[in-house]
Amino acid sequence: MSTASAVTRFAVLDLDAAAMAPARGLRDEWNALAAACPGTSYFQTGDWIWSWWETVANCAPTRVACWRAVDGTLEAVAAVSRGRAMLHRRFGISVPAMTLAGAGPGDADHCGAVTREPRRADVAAWLREAAGRRTLVAEGLAPGTGIAPRGARLLERNPCPRLALEEVEGRVGRSPNFRSQLGRFERRIARAGVTFDWQPAGTVDAATVASLFELHWRLRRSRGETTTLEGQHRELLLRCAERADADRGPAAVIARKGDEPVGVLLGFWWKACFSAYQSGWDPAYAPFSIGSLLVAKAITSATDAGGTTFDFLRGTEDYKYRFGAVDQDDETVVVPSGVVGAMLTARAIALARRVRQR
Repeated sequence: MSTASAVTRFAVLDLDAAAMAPARGLRDEWNALAAACPGTSYFQTGDWIWSWWETVANCAPTRVACWRAVDGTLEAVAAVSRGRAMLHRRFGISVPAMTLAGAGPGDADHCGAVTREPRRADVAAWLREAAGRRTLVAEGLAPGTGIAPRGARLLERNPCPRLALEEVEGRVGRSPNFRSQLGRFERRIARAGVTFDWQPAGTVDAATVASLFELHWRLRRSRGETTTLEGQHRELLLRCAERADADRGPAAVIARKGDEPVGVLLGFWWKACFSAYQSGWDPAYAPFSIGSLLVAKAITSATDAGGTTFDFLRGTEDYKYRFGAVDQDDETVVVPSGVVGAMLTARAIALARRVRQR
């Protein structure tokens, strides 16, 4: 369903199976707009949003709003989905809410509408209106988006460490001691017959995705751990790979012993930024520090490919800072409504109080 005004050049598309064919052109426009707007992430592209909606979101009710110039050029695009927001992470308690399409724990960071600056106020107003009587949760808002609706309350900040690749200058690792360790690890694993390959955007295939999942799950089982990487994420990555091109989409570093993959680090390439999404490796190679070597090889490969940023995405694991990453925060905001809004607001107050007491 769509509505449009010749004056405002505004239209809304409700995504469903019947809408997918004519919407392919919009996806291409969406990608082009995201490429033209400064500071956008891969997780704001049409490729990601569509792939997420078809897989992780299970085609949840989703509305896409478009703002166009008089000549029809796309100036802004925003999407919200009916989903759930986390109320208590430790106990896995969630509540129904309207969410930013493409966002969610284990799904994406640096999310939000794609908009040229003059349209930001229009986008923020529509997001509030689109939520209706439901609480709106905008998770993982990319820095500087400027689209938080009126009445939005900060729920939490999510540190997403990043490394400026121009600061690496061929020296991967923050300290001389860590760089020396990486050199020893690399020589040891080379003597074991392991090699590393870089698969740039547009070349990652189903075999690489399958290897990632098999090795990721093997590693987690060996540690007695669970994971957010589930079956629907396999389909998500496959859809992203199918829609990829040389300038965007999944890219990966693969460690091989002969022809057998023994480690994979998969991320997304977008505007000279590599965002490290998930990894996995054969536990037998843990003594070789293969996890650190996968990151090191991804950093050098991204640099050689013309990259300027290595994004570790959310999480404050120590290894990210050993590589020299610096925190850049995403924000999650809530526009409360009804009982659900009251519960999420109470959570925001409790979190703020906890931060002040530290």
